[in-house]
Amino acid sequence: MSHEIRTPLNAVIGMTGLLLDTDLSHEQHDFAATIRTSGDALLSIINDILDFSKIEAGKLDLENQPFNLRHCVEEALDLVATRAAEKDLELAYLMDDQVPPAIVGDVTRLRQILVNLLNNAVKFTDEGEVVVRVTCSVLPLSSARSPDPLSSARSPDRRRGLGRRPSPNKRRELHFAVRDTGIGIPEDRMERLFRSFSQVDASTTRKYGGTGLGLAISRRLAQMMGGAMWVESEVGVGSTFHFTTIAEVASEEAPGYLRNGEPQLAGRRALIVDDNATNRRIVKRWTESWEMAPRAAGSGPEALAWISQGDPFDVAILDMQMPEMDGVTLAREIRKHHDAEALPLVMLTSLGRREEGADAIQFAAHLIKPIKPSQLHNVLAGIFAGRPVRVRESAAHSEIDPEMGQRHPLRILLAEDNVVNQKVALRILERLGYRADVAADGLEALEALGRQPYDVVLMDVQMPQMDGVAATQQIREKRPQGRQPHIIAMTAHALSGDREKYLAAGMDDYVSKPVRVEELVAALERCRPLSGDWRVEIRDWEVETEGELQESPTSRSARSPDRRRTGARSGDLTQRQEERTGARSGDPAQHQEERTGARSGDLAQRQEEPAAESLQSPIDEEVLAQFTEMMGEDAPAFIAELIDVFLEDTPRLLAEMGDAATEGDEEGLERAAHTLKGTSAALGAMVLSDLCQELETMGKAGDLEEAAEKVDQLEVEYARAEVALRDANNRQIE
Repeated sequence: MSHEIRTPLNAVIGMTGLLLDTDLSHEQHDFAATIRTSGDALLSIINDILDFSKIEAGKLDLENQPFNLRHCVEEALDLVATRAAEKDLELAYLMDDQVPPAIVGDVTRLRQILVNLLNNAVKFTDEGEVVVRVTCSVLPLSSARSPDPLSSARSPDRRRGLGRRPSPNKRRELHFAVRDTGIGIPEDRMERLFRSFSQVDASTTRKYGGTGLGLAISRRLAQMMGGAMWVESEVGVGSTFHFTTIAEVASEEAPGYLRNGEPQLAGRRALIVDDNATNRRIVKRWTESWEMAPRAAGSGPEALAWISQGDPFDVAILDMQMPEMDGVTLAREIRKHHDAEALPLVMLTSLGRREEGADAIQFAAHLIKPIKPSQLHNVLAGIFAGRPVRVRESAAHSEIDPEMGQRHPLRILLAEDNVVNQKVALRILERLGYRADVAADGLEALEALGRQPYDVVLMDVQMPQMDGVAATQQIREKRPQGRQPHIIAMTAHALSGDREKYLAAGMDDYVSKPVRVEELVAALERCRPLSGDWRVEIRDWEVETEGELQESPTSRSARSPDRRRTGARSGDLTQRQEERTGARSGDPAQHQEERTGARSGDLAQRQEEPAAESLQSPIDEEVLAQFTEMMGEDAPAFIAELIDVFLEDTPRLLAEMGDAATEGDEEGLERAAHTLKGTSAALGAMVLSDLCQELETMGKAGDLEEAAEKVDQLEVEYARAEVALRDANNRQIE
């Protein structure tokens, strides 16, 4: 049903995108943009309804994977930080020391509950603050409740080694509380909150929108996790939504900023200046846990009076947005008493804001709210260890031409099933000035081409339901000459002969993944927009029957296209492609080796030397830095989102590879390994990518004798990469 529901919605979004590319008056453009925005909102509603339907039908499965709880909370806060900043709301969280750093459970569904509650809190709060508090209690064996038995029965752990029976002394009840200073809820209306398709009253729906499903879904999810959900509220004061879950403690060492004993911070005197009492309490508590000696002031004049009378401080942490005297003004006054070396200053500011005059004051660092303890710890440790605080430098030059979309206009369809790859490609295209539509597989790509014309199709090769080769063959067979889109293969394959195979299938060009700006730009430059009336051809466009679509991708890709139907494209495609791309293109395998250097090497040699591989850093910082630069000015937030998606999706791919290796599913192993290979390389996890290459080769060759052992190595390497990627996010200091 989800596919049938999304198909007409894709038509709405796709056709409005086409309309936005035409000559419109300002009013017409505003109307079309509203339609597109409404389409996105409708997609969100559909996702809620589908989730609710799964829960009602007892079909929603919970994952059972270890994850970092603090990261989960921080990621949820990051998702609402922009809206909170727009309303000048304080956003913060406090996690008790007893809360374990990692638990076993479903990180995606837990984050879903938090994001829903945080979104509601921000929506219904016009001034003040939104604060998340997490506490924990050990469950005695006699009172330990189990998660929903129906959910547990359907949610076996798919990764090997994680399906053991939890030890009773490791079970915890986690209590989450999301408090706001919003409009509050009348006591006689609270029982309506958790009903399906119900809100407090009709005026709430008219003013704030919503389906009335979010809280109903969140409560059911909490119950499936062995907990409950309830609310406390007072009209005009605010609300606190509580929920609990039952989880097992995962084995993970606490990060440095959570351990006792910080020699470089111990005894350091910290001045904390913030008008918000909650923020003062949180930062004071963090610094005390690092054995510092904090002193908190509620205003700029109060802090300045202490400094003027000679009270000693080693560092000052200043909030930007304060009444009477803001952070920049306070910093200027402090500089009249102490220079930057005598008293380093750390500025806390809202997302996207950099106040005028701040750069001239020599702040040691700027931290964006909501403040994360890991970031503050790293900044303070860097200051007192004599290390320079990392500040992201602007790229000296950029290969991105933001005017390319106007200079060389193209209608682009991206056919890609992997969410990380979708986001990366769309981001690059957006920076080039293009707006692309997305199809999740070959079948959706055919349907999109049936609705409207596209000049270019960026076609992933390996996709579910219908792969890129089969989709290309259908496009070449069905569409008339002169109305064929320029199809660019996008794949992590870099083996000799792959390029020729894709070109022989009817593709026009080839770009290796991870996508590089210069290669994509060059490929787009070789495209020419279609012209003429496309409406007649759409009426004649037909997608192949369901029976034909069931044919396996392997058998389809093995077929050679009919030369008479592909016309001029059939010729010597390899020769024509080499003439177009010249020496720049060469062999894709050669390009992959040039980009990855010694990592690509000889596959057999790498298999014989696993020890050397294990010595490599799990993340190539240079590759990640280049990728970050390519993503533009607000790259840190975008990279954080990509890493979040990557870490959320990879356990599923690992489970698929483990199952495929055990069950002898060659195609399944090849497909999952191919997907993870590309996304790993994009984020600089080159060792992980290389192991995926080996597994993909095993699947393609039909030799799975050592596949299970290789999957075990892959899981170990993923654990290293996960830690490194989390750490990379924590080090991003604006």
